[in-house]
Amino acid sequence: AEHRVVAAGSTLRNELGQPLDVLVDGTLTIEDGAMIDVSARGYAADVTHPDAGLGGIDSGGSHLGRGGLGGGSTYGSLYRPQEAGAGGRSSSGKRGGGGVRIVADSLRLNGNPDTPAIRANGGNRTSSSSRGAAGGSIWITAPEILGQRPIEARGGTSGGSSRGSGGGGAITIESNVVDPSVYSARSWGGTTSQVGGAGSVWITYPGDTEGEGVVVFANDGRGKTTELPSLGSGVAQAGSGLVDGLGVERLQFAGDGF
Repeated sequence: AEHRVVAAGSTLRNELGQPLDVLVDGTLTIEDGAMIDVSARGYAADVTHPDAGLGGIDSGGSHLGRGGLGGGSTYGSLYRPQEAGAGGRSSSGKRGGGGVRIVADSLRLNGNPDTPAIRANGGNRTSSSSRGAAGGSIWITAPEILGQRPIEARGGTSGGSSRGSGGGGAITIESNVVDPSVYSARSWGGTTSQVGGAGSVWITYPGDTEGEGVVVFANDGRGKTTELPSLGSGVAQAGSGLVDGLGVERLQFAGDGF
């Protein structure tokens, strides 16, 4: 079996505007001090998904979470995210997060638990006029995921109260063995005063059927509506209650369009 390593001190990135596929027939290790980072490498400023619309001129970019200050329409997949995040509006907008797909037998996130191992964040402010961009997509399929380093698809921050922050992106984790720290995966919206809406974190386990898993929506304590256009119509049914005492509801989505 293969053993591929992202070595300490290195960063694996995508080609600008293109998805990154990391496919390993064996173990993929991200060493301490290394990172897979497609942040601010998705849609450019003033650009969104072809099936979505742009928001107001001062708004942040949207993805699963809506951009702050009147962001454009949301889009993307809760289950199989592959879309980039939209850029912030106007020439002062930042670039959205890119998309990364990881398939391996084992994924090892070695090192400092305060340092992200995988990021697809939207671009952050560089001036007072910056509009934050939306987080991108991270889709991981690995029977075993070990390590305590965060995974992020966060919206980017804006330049101030008159500019919108980016909406959160989408993270899906398909695994048999998941370190509990994976529940710290972050798809928050951008956190300047005109906050973006939360993106999604979707986690599935052995025995889960299509559309069944743990879904987490969190926005770091900041209130903002999150819409889920990719779910279609149907009913969210109560599942097996709390998961591992972590206060996360297990939901099954059922109905036409799922």
